[in-house]
Amino acid sequence: QNSEPSLTTSAFSSFASDNTSVIFYPPQDTSPPSQPPAHSEQQPPQQDQSHQTKAVLPPVPNPAPPDQQIQPASPPATVESAQESAPKPVEVEKSVPDSPRAIADTGAVASSGDTITRADLPDVSGPISVFVEVWNGGELPDTASVCRVGGAVIASARGALLLPPEIQQLDGWTELMKKCGVLKPLFYNDAELRASTTPEWPLDLIHMQPIPRYHMPHFVTDVYFHLNKIGALFAPPGDLYSYNCSSFEGGRVSKCSPSQSSRLGGLAPSVILEAKAAGEKGTWARSVLESVVPENQAAHPMRFLYGDELANLAAAKPSSGGGELTPLVRFRSITIGRSVSHNWLKGALRPQHALFRNNGLNGSPIEPTCNADTALRVLVVDRNAERVGGRPHTGGRNLIERDALVSTIKDTITSFCNAGPKCSVQLEVSLFENMPFREQAERMNRADIVIGSHGAAFANAMFMRRGALLFEVLPFGYLVNIFGQIAGEFGISWTFTLADPDPRQVEECIRYCNPPDSETADKVDPWLESYAQLASKFAQHPEGIGRTQVREYNIEKISKRLNLRFVWPCLRSQSLRANRQHVVELLKSHLPKRCSM
Repeated sequence: QNSEPSLTTSAFSSFASDNTSVIFYPPQDTSPPSQPPAHSEQQPPQQDQSHQTKAVLPPVPNPAPPDQQIQPASPPATVESAQESAPKPVEVEKSVPDSPRAIADTGAVASSGDTITRADLPDVSGPISVFVEVWNGGELPDTASVCRVGGAVIASARGALLLPPEIQQLDGWTELMKKCGVLKPLFYNDAELRASTTPEWPLDLIHMQPIPRYHMPHFVTDVYFHLNKIGALFAPPGDLYSYNCSSFEGGRVSKCSPSQSSRLGGLAPSVILEAKAAGEKGTWARSVLESVVPENQAAHPMRFLYGDELANLAAAKPSSGGGELTPLVRFRSITIGRSVSHNWLKGALRPQHALFRNNGLNGSPIEPTCNADTALRVLVVDRNAERVGGRPHTGGRNLIERDALVSTIKDTITSFCNAGPKCSVQLEVSLFENMPFREQAERMNRADIVIGSHGAAFANAMFMRRGALLFEVLPFGYLVNIFGQIAGEFGISWTFTLADPDPRQVEECIRYCNPPDSETADKVDPWLESYAQLASKFAQHPEGIGRTQVREYNIEKISKRLNLRFVWPCLRSQSLRANRQHVVELLKSHLPKRCSM
């Protein structure tokens, strides 16, 4: 599956009315953009399934209204996820020694065969109590609140949220629950709770829904709708949010005093991740979530529950009627809140959000002022072209003639500065493979312009500042805009150029993935002929192609008609020779906006 949205859909037709190249600057309207359809792709041959794990927790109903709910997409057959998408199930991993936050290491919940045992649970003072904390304002729209409910329960077999019945004693509780994203609240009763032998886990679930994907760009698209909730929870004291808390003791409702309120003081934050996120490939996603927790404000670091472990926390007990009761898991608290629509989020995470504050990043917009004291910071992001196991669909996307491209970029910006604002240029080239999370975020954050290869490193665009430009070099025929979508959600400008065709690499890959004894072997030559025709047409435009023209290079339709295996990974494996003339044109159109004052 390739779930990256396509550049060829009608969602992009309004951005250009002619054949000129333009840049997507964040739109100012509030209407949500169209959702392009996902591409379809079969799985590659020779997949390594040795690290597969069981399916994740059953999906939890989205508490947001239907028009604001997120429907997780299937992970694409990317280079990074090709080995992880095979359907064959194997046993759940018992421990993950290379994971800094693996459950077996931190002891939040330990797996031992079919038995789930407590091990080194956080030392949270006091019993699990019933309370409701509410945040309003700040990063949140007027119609939404973030609520942290003490003593809440997840019915693990159904994935439903069950609330303490005492909430119904609050004045206007129905409207409050609507603001918190709960349209049809369900309440538990003590008898059911006792009958199910529910354990009370002193963990605070800050994201009720399991996060379905951990591959960097898809992880970002899964969580950015919920960052407002996380940001409210970890906001510093002050006037950013309106905050109040109510507690229930002795059958009475009372306001929490500072000593009673559990806000952050004893917080043991936790989230539910896909089981495979415990391994090395989930390091970046875990690091993002870990960095949300202020080290000096929370009593405990972020804890992770993996895979189907939540469903196994409580065993069902036969009811008097001979049936099965739903397993219930009671947390110290669960944070709930309404998911927000696309365009409202743009720029809303600056500069106070915990992702910026806790990582030492500058969340303020870039001032469009250029003078002799201004250094325009340019980051060129390249990739390692090394193949995994020698398989041709797993390498590529490295910048060919990179030194010449870097020289062209520097000369273009220097000429612009010398002609007017007298600014200077600071340029660096980076490969993000094996680079620590914090360093990736810092390099993207301090850049005015990021230019580089299409790849997971661009998920770090979420840390760029408003006013910056993300400039993507796409493989020929690979027309996707997942990073344009991410950039738009975070208020970042985005543009792209289509690299020159790489026919030798594409042919090697296509023939490898569709060998002579396969049922698709007879479709290889017709597809390669279609690719060659598009490449020949592309060569007639040495100045590059505009945004309306790019739709003429859509290989998707041809691929669907022929039903050829593994087309998208083969297109993605091409080396990238950027059209330097087109790069100059796009930079010249952006620089006056960067230095408009």
